[in-house]
Amino acid sequence: MANRRISEFPEIAGAEIDEADLLNLVHVFEVDPVLRNKKITFSGFKDYLSQYYSPISGGSTEGDLVILGDLTVSGTTNLTTLTCANLSTFSGIIVKTNATVSGTVSGQTITGETSNFTQSVAVSGRFTTEISGAVVTGNTAKFSTVTGVSGIFTSQLSGTTITGNTLQASTITGISGIFTDQLSGATVTGDTVKVTTLTGITGVFTSELSGDTVTGTNANFTTGTFDTLVAGGHTITGNATVSGDLYVEGSGYFSSGVEITGTLSGTTITGASGQFTNITGVTINTSTLTGVSGVFTSQVSGAVITGDTAKVTTLTGISGIFTTQLSGATVTGDTLLASNTTGVSGTFTTRISGALITGVTGNVTNLNAVNITGTSISGTTGNFNTLQVVTGIFTTELSGATISGDTINATTITGISGVFTDQISGAAITGDTANITDITGETLTITTPSGVSPAITCSGVVSGGTSGFVIQGPLIILA
Repeated sequence: MANRRISEFPEIAGAEIDEADLLNLVHVFEVDPVLRNKKITFSGFKDYLSQYYSPISGGSTEGDLVILGDLTVSGTTNLTTLTCANLSTFSGIIVKTNATVSGTVSGQTITGETSNFTQSVAVSGRFTTEISGAVVTGNTAKFSTVTGVSGIFTSQLSGTTITGNTLQASTITGISGIFTDQLSGATVTGDTVKVTTLTGITGVFTSELSGDTVTGTNANFTTGTFDTLVAGGHTITGNATVSGDLYVEGSGYFSSGVEITGTLSGTTITGASGQFTNITGVTINTSTLTGVSGVFTSQVSGAVITGDTAKVTTLTGISGIFTTQLSGATVTGDTLLASNTTGVSGTFTTRISGALITGVTGNVTNLNAVNITGTSISGTTGNFNTLQVVTGIFTTELSGATISGDTINATTITGISGVFTDQISGAAITGDTANITDITGETLTITTPSGVSPAITCSGVVSGGTSGFVIQGPLIILA
C-alpha cells in the first residue's frame, strides 16, 4: 500500500460491497495524532447515516415532512392528521372516526355507515341499508324496497314487486302483477290474466279466454277449445267445425242433409234414405242396401245379393250365379259349372273332367287321358305309350322298349341292348358284348372268356400314358 495513491487502487462496484468491508476515515478530534486514522465497516456506516436519512424500507421520521413534488404510496399509510392545500388523489381512504371535507369529495366508490350531505350529486350510488330525505331525485333508482307516504314518478316505475293501497297510473306494463282487491281501467291488456272473478261490460281477448266458469250474454268466438261446454239452449247460425270427437247423449235432429266425410256409427241409425260410401256394423236390417263397397265382418244374407266384386272369407248358399268371376283361397261345392276354372291349386275329391285341363303341378291318384302336358308331372307309377319331355327325373326306374334322348344321367342302366350314337361314360360299364369305335379311360378290365375266343379284338393303335401301355398279368397273342 505504501507509495500508492488512492486513485491507483482497484475499483469495486457498489453491489459487490459487503457489510464487513472497511472505510478509512480521519478522526479529527483524536488527541494522539498517531491514532487519528481510523476504520469503519459499511454496516457501522449505515447505522451512522440512519440517524439523518430514512432507509429504503421501515424506519420513522420525526418532525414535519415537506414534500415539494409528488408522493406516491403503494402500500397502506396511517396518518394522524392530513392537511392538503390542493387536489389529492387516493386509491382508497379508510377513516376510522370522522372525515370533515370543506370542499368536494369525489370517487368511484364511497362507503360508510352514515353520511350527512347537504347535497349529494353522483352518476350512480349504492346504498346497502337505507337512503332517505325530504326529496330524493334521480334518473334511475334501483331499490329492493321503496317505502314512502306518496311518490310521483313522472316517467316510469318498475320493480319485481310493487305494492300499495292506491296506484294511479295512465299505463301499467309488467310481466306479472298480483292485485289482491281490484284491478280496473278503461283498457286492461296482457298475455295472461288469472282472476277469480272478471267483470266487465265488454272484453276483447285476441288469443285465449279460459276459466272454470265463463258466463255472459253474448260471446263472439272465432275458435274455442272446451273440455266441457254447458249451454241451456245452444243455437249456431253459421258453420260449426268439430276437429275432435262429438258425443251426443240425447237425440239429434237435422232439418236438412247431413254430410259425414269420416265414419258415422251408433247402436241404431234410422232414416228415410242414406247414401254411404262405407257402412260397418254388427247387424244391418234393411229392405234394400245399395253402396259402392261394403265390409261385413260377421254375415251378410238375403234372397238376392248382387254386386260387381264380393270379397268374403266364407260364402255359403244354395246356388249362385257368377257372371264374370268366382275366386277365393278355397272354393267348395257339390257341383261347379264353369266355362273356365283358373286357380293356384285345386282339390277335387271325386272327379275332374274337361276338354282341356292345364296346370303347373297336378297331384292325382289315377289319371286317364289321351294327352297329358305340363311343366312338371310327378307320380308313383306312369304307363305311357309315348313319353316326350325336355327333361325328366325318375327317382326309381325308367323302362321301355326304346328310350332315346340327348343325355341320360343314371346311376345304373340295365338293358338287353343299347345304341349310343355319341358317347357312353361311367365309373364302371359292364356287358357281354360291346362294339365300340374308340375307348378312352384310365383302366380297362377284361374278363377272360372260355375256349379259344379272344377277350378283346382291336384294330388300329393302342396307346397308354406317359409311362407307356401297361398290361398287368400274362399277355397271350393268338396266331
